[in-house]
Amino acid sequence: MSRNKLAVIIVICTIAIIAAIVVTRVIDGTGNTHDVETDFTNAVSCSEAKDHVGERIAVYGTVVSTHYANGSSGKPTFLNMCYDYPDSNRFQVVIWGENRGNFPQPPEDYYNSKTIYVSGLIVLYDGVPEIEVTSPSQILEK
Repeated sequence: MSRNKLAVIIVICTIAIIAAIVVTRVIDGTGNTHDVETDFTNAVSCSEAKDHVGERIAVYGTVVSTHYANGSSGKPTFLNMCYDYPDSNRFQVVIWGENRGNFPQPPEDYYNSKTIYVSGLIVLYDGVPEIEVTSPSQILEK
C-alpha cells in the first residue's frame, strides 16, 4: 500500500473517531449550553411516559401546573405535564429542595405553561410516572 493511500485511511479514521466523540450541545431554560447524553430526537410524549418506566429517556410536553411544596419533607417542586394534579394520567417532574439552588429562577414559575423536554430515569411513584431532576441541564425548552 502506498504512503498516500495509508495517509488517506488515517485521516478518514481520525475524522470518524472525532465525529463519534463529539457531544451534542443544547441550550437549557437558563440560556446556558450543556453537554447532553440523551438523544432528544427519540423523546416520548408525556402521555406515553408510563410505557417507558425504568428507561433513561427524554419526555416532552407542556407544563400544565406547578407546585412548590415548601412545607413538605424534602421541599419538592412538582412540574405536572399533560394533565393537572391529581389526575393519575399526568407525568411529573420532581425537583427536590436540595437542588432548587441549581436553578437561577424558581422552577415552578419559570417552567409553568412552557413546553419542555426533560431527561432522566422514568420511575413510578404512586402510579404516576416521574423523572427527578437535579439540574437545569436536564430540562430543555421547546
